[in-house]
Amino acid sequence: ILMYKQATAEDIPHLLKIEEQCFPENVRFSKHLFEKILSNNSSQIGLVEIDNEIVGSIVITTRLFKNKKFARIYGIAILPEQRQKGLAKQLLNHCLSELKDTNVSLEVNRENIAAKNLYEKLGFKEYKVIKNYYGQNEDAIKMRLQN
Repeated sequence: ILMYKQATAEDIPHLLKIEEQCFPENVRFSKHLFEKILSNNSSQIGLVEIDNEIVGSIVITTRLFKNKKFARIYGIAILPEQRQKGLAKQLLNHCLSELKDTNVSLEVNRENIAAKNLYEKLGFKEYKVIKNYYGQNEDAIKMRLQN
């Protein structure tokens, strides 16, 4: 059974496990950062569960600027053994459905073709490249979805 829920402090050990399995050490979220995100009213961590096991997460911040809503997706992660099942797409669609009338942006590693393709399928457009964002010769592509 697939389920979406908001993370709480009790979920941090699971989030750290997901980070460890999905990202290189230099770009992982730390326990302290997860605690900070969870204590911030304008940030949220969404989780995807299968049969009561957390298998993925998404970190989003939102803000209001000149009467317009903006959101930034800081990270989306699905455990390696759960990939290629459409979970990232379902998690993103679930979150985007709650961000109607919101301009959503994100960064993706230029080398992460699967993620870039997913974002493009969901309507995100590339608008900027940031050199060395993730490290030496690891550029980020900034993308946005205008709702």
